[in-house]
Amino acid sequence: MIKIISKILIFLASLLLIAGVAQAQLATRVNQGGTGWNAINSNNILFGDTSLRLGTSSALTFATSTSVLTVTAASTTRISNTGTAYFGATATSTFDSAGVLTLISALLVGSGGTGATSLTDGGVLLGSGTGAITPMAVLAGGEIIVGDGTTDPTTLTVGASSTVLTNNGSALAWTADPAFTSLRLTNPLTVGNGGTGLSTFTAAGRIPYSTGATTLAVLTAGASSTILTIDGTTPAWTASPAIADLRITTSLLAPSGFGGRSLTVSGSALDADNELYNNIVSFNVASSTMGTSTVTVAQHKFATAVTITRISCSTNRATSTIQFDERSEGTEETAGTDVIGSPALALSCGSGSDTSATTTFNNATIAADAILNFTIDDGQPTQLRPTILRVHVEYTKDD
Repeated sequence: MIKIISKILIFLASLLLIAGVAQAQLATRVNQGGTGWNAINSNNILFGDTSLRLGTSSALTFATSTSVLTVTAASTTRISNTGTAYFGATATSTFDSAGVLTLISALLVGSGGTGATSLTDGGVLLGSGTGAITPMAVLAGGEIIVGDGTTDPTTLTVGASSTVLTNNGSALAWTADPAFTSLRLTNPLTVGNGGTGLSTFTAAGRIPYSTGATTLAVLTAGASSTILTIDGTTPAWTASPAIADLRITTSLLAPSGFGGRSLTVSGSALDADNELYNNIVSFNVASSTMGTSTVTVAQHKFATAVTITRISCSTNRATSTIQFDERSEGTEETAGTDVIGSPALALSCGSGSDTSATTTFNNATIAADAILNFTIDDGQPTQLRPTILRVHVEYTKDD
């Protein structure tokens, strides 16, 4: 009996030994801290599968330099890295654990970057095609950017006080006194700013007038043949105005076609014809004995100042010498300034058709209200004497 029991125990021990050997040949499971594999091929990738063992893929091989590792999973799946991921060999770009990307060189414009390693603080950025973006210098106060449509824009400094930025068609410039071909304002320019404050005059013929220091009103056009008058404050059109005192300080002009006799209209000028300016005063002396010495024959007074232009004379026979002098009113008997000249230069009057005349004078200008004194300067002739003496004085009225 004892032998039988011993043999049973030996048999059971053999079974346990065989089971242990078999167990030792199996890989340690995942839930026991293993992989579930006794051997893994080179370059294979392990991934979670069951609690018994990890899954395995084929070896990870990149055929070319442009091959890409693709992870197909839900959109929330991401590759995590608790340290720093490095890209490159010696000069490397990195992703740190916070997700910050640091490149060893500037990201090119063609890849969505600027191509620049630093930018001027406050500077405007200028494109350069596929080249690096170029920053401008910080603009000064009031400075503006001006382009020419071809090259990089430039800057225009702020203008002086009270200047206006204008465009001459090819460039901008600050101008103190700009010239505008047409200036349109949304609201009428007020009187205080050099305007009228009015947006329209409504109808033709209206006249603006001041109603205050900074306001204007408009007077409608008057009816035909009315005259513009003012009562000291407000203008008005009147058909029959009462004018207490009408004074013309320079000249009265008439429109074309209203000159009339002795007046000539040229444009807006009204001129008196020569017949109103040129006049003649004549003296006819008849005597059987033309005095024996210098004698005053007649005196003539002019209401306005005149200028003597010509004196002519003739007799019926023989000759006679004449003279004129200018005398003052109130002293008519006192000799004045000779008109023709000294007695030696007096005018000798011939006879018949032999008329004598002169246009040369010692004193041609006779004042208003002055006396023109006419004398015969002959002595008593010893032979034939004239019995008729004709004298004509031509003059113009001074304006």
